Amino acid sequence: MRMCRQGSLDNISIILLCFPGAPQLSAEALHQEAELDDLLEAKVAEIYEDLCVGGEEPDLLAVLTVLASIHIPGLPPGGGIQSKRNCIISAYFQQREIHRPTPSNNGGFHKKPM
Repeated sequence: MRMCRQGSLDNISIILLCFPGAPQLSAEALHQEAELDDLLEAKVAEIYEDLCVGGEEPDLLAVLTVLASIHIPGLPPGGGIQSKRNCIISAYFQQREIHRPTPSNNGGFHKKPM
């Protein structure tokens, strides 16, 4: 294979070859991943509710700190809770949107309906 050098070295491309005998995603693995996402979303909602008891909206770091201290079965080995960062952040912002007060007709505020 011949390598071509043209210009900058920081513009690196790769070619990914997928052979027919390569491992495929299993339906069971996809199901386990969906169950883990659902579990994490429920945990984030539970933690958010618990932290809201003080009357203030919890920040993402507070939710992550509590979540990191809980044993969560099914997290990927080697990746742990960090590998589910996008799911957790999405669940946090979903809870924040649900709990965000909205202006009412009489000038006060009320919680958005779920």
